Amino acid sequence: RPVWPETLSCGMVASRGRAAPSICVALSVRQLAYLIVSCVGFATLLRLTWPASTVVSVRRGIAGEVGDLIDGAPNVPGLASSSVGDAGRHRVNASSSVARADARPPHRSARVGLLMLIVDRFPAWWPYLVATYKRNAPQYTLLAMHTADTYAAPPGTAVDDGHIQYLHISPDELRRRFVTRLGASEAQATSKLATLKGLSDLKPFYGKLFEGEIGEFTHWGWVDWDILLGDMAAIIPERSLWETDAVTFPGATLGFAWAGQLTIFQNRPETRELYRVADDFLALGFRSSGDGQSGWEERVFLREVLRARPHFSINFHMGAQLDYKAQWLTWVAVDHYWHEGRVLRCSSPPHAKPGRPPLLMPNQSKWLSEVERIQTDPRGFYNSKDRVCLRWDLASSPWMCCPHSLGVSYVWSGGRLRGELTPYPEHGAATRRALADIATAARARVRVEAMPYAMCQEGAFFHAGLAPNQPAPACAQGTWALLDDIGRFSGNLRVIGRGDCSAARREGGAVRGQVNSEGSGDK
Repeated sequence: RPVWPETLSCGMVASRGRAAPSICVALSVRQLAYLIVSCVGFATLLRLTWPASTVVSVRRGIAGEVGDLIDGAPNVPGLASSSVGDAGRHRVNASSSVARADARPPHRSARVGLLMLIVDRFPAWWPYLVATYKRNAPQYTLLAMHTADTYAAPPGTAVDDGHIQYLHISPDELRRRFVTRLGASEAQATSKLATLKGLSDLKPFYGKLFEGEIGEFTHWGWVDWDILLGDMAAIIPERSLWETDAVTFPGATLGFAWAGQLTIFQNRPETRELYRVADDFLALGFRSSGDGQSGWEERVFLREVLRARPHFSINFHMGAQLDYKAQWLTWVAVDHYWHEGRVLRCSSPPHAKPGRPPLLMPNQSKWLSEVERIQTDPRGFYNSKDRVCLRWDLASSPWMCCPHSLGVSYVWSGGRLRGELTPYPEHGAATRRALADIATAARARVRVEAMPYAMCQEGAFFHAGLAPNQPAPACAQGTWALLDDIGRFSGNLRVIGRGDCSAARREGGAVRGQVNSEGSGDK
């Protein structure tokens, strides 16, 4: 109240598609004052009767509606908080559901172009890798930039890779781009290409090097060639790609760093040239002495971004990657599987070992207080007793230590770091028993002694180079045992459950190589 004739007429005329600017602004001073007082009273009532988080959500909703009326675009749907897991386990932080909810451009879904530079040869697990990407395309599309010949499937192996964007780029063309797009010298470009291990230093340059190739995508990122995707959308909601300028996915032991295995940026000129925050980016990125690797893309790059771009927001998402490093960290035995398109980590109690970081969040309040302390007194936290300090090194970030790294996220935004629970979804008893039965029947190597599993957590991807001991299956179905080991690229990938490929064949696709209709079977 009150509803004035002029305002009512404005709404009615607008609903019929006719412009009426003279009517819409025909409010008297008295009416305008009445409207302001009414709004103030309503806001005061909200503060007195509703929780603060609800008031924030409503305020943002009202602001969104007003903005949409001005822009002529529909409002972004509201984002509901969710909870995952059994009673007493992690719950999603409700505050994360309203953070930057208006960041997504209207009517535009996220499409992520993941850039992978392949020099010399494709890895042995390539057929498995591309199978996991098919389930995530087109939202996540792999752009394989390769200097080697086009991938040729081994005899008897089917490769359904029509969803992969291959771009053959000769070493000469790659060197030319280093020189013309980045300003490197011919000598720097030639020396860097000769240091195979050191090529990971080039990742911050990918957005500029392959600017034309990522033009169709809302986001771009770099990805390692030893990652197998699970159901990315189930773990990484689309809204999280819009809420911050970048999302990076460190594992259990990396701490605060740009994750070299997977980092995603919104596709803007600022992110494609973000490497310029370091004055000596050419010296860092084109190091060729020793093993040719400076490692700047994970540590120095982050430090310089935080220093030079304080407005740049980053989500350090530590609830997505699964790998053997969680077992190194916690000493809790786990088994990993790729099961019908999802990556799972299965275990049984106890989920904590004396003197080791726990697999599950033990005390949320204590953790949140530690997140505050690493910002106000990082050195004091590092020197304290009974604390966890995960880090690449102490100089990578101003916070020095990461106090917990499993099923959580840290969001840097507005000059503050906040902690959010991003728990791994847990699968029920039927899945846990099925995996135990499949592994037992296939005589797969397992580390968990107590069967069936008491807990199977789902991640977005698995990070490890696993050498397959048999041809890849004809389709991305069934169950694979991900037998990681302590040494890098020393594990094995084994198909232990054959899937039904009939549905995949009905859907069609660009399948290259000889298709074995029986898959690879249980061997």
